[in-house]
Amino acid sequence: MASDESTIALSSAIPTGPWTIYFHSPEETKWTLNTFVSLGSMKTWGQFWSIIEVLKSESFSDGMFFLMRDPAPPLWESHHHIRGGCYSFRCSKKEAPEVYLTYIIATMMNGVTHDTNNKINGISISPKRGFNIIKLWNSDSLFDKPSNLVTVSSIRDSDIIYTPFVQKKM
Repeated sequence: MASDESTIALSSAIPTGPWTIYFHSPEETKWTLNTFVSLGSMKTWGQFWSIIEVLKSESFSDGMFFLMRDPAPPLWESHHHIRGGCYSFRCSKKEAPEVYLTYIIATMMNGVTHDTNNKINGISISPKRGFNIIKLWNSDSLFDKPSNLVTVSSIRDSDIIYTPFVQKKM
């Protein structure tokens, strides 16, 4: 069988290193590390797709999921994130699972930003009434322009808001 350079083997390592996906109940009011449930860690594309298959990507629009670059926890006040911020945008509930999965893959391939120095440490999705909020967490708030993010689907630069974590209240 001929080799196709555009094919990635399931045993291939994820180029940006290992990642962990967490769940946080929308009903939970506390935001501490023990209120998150680790759903699995992944180092290879095979592990990634196995977790996605079990979770069913459609479920992403109904829960709060956080995919974080190891060893960063899903807490913005962590030293991994505090000097960064997040790009956030609304996405229709119908479109959200596909957009979230597309951004996950682009993030893991280090292709979600126009500048490779703009390191994305995590990506989260949260349900709202009739829509979802997707956030991409970066490690350096100097990269604060929505145009720094590669847009997918119907998302436009004008839909994206950047918030530095240092502006959040502890």
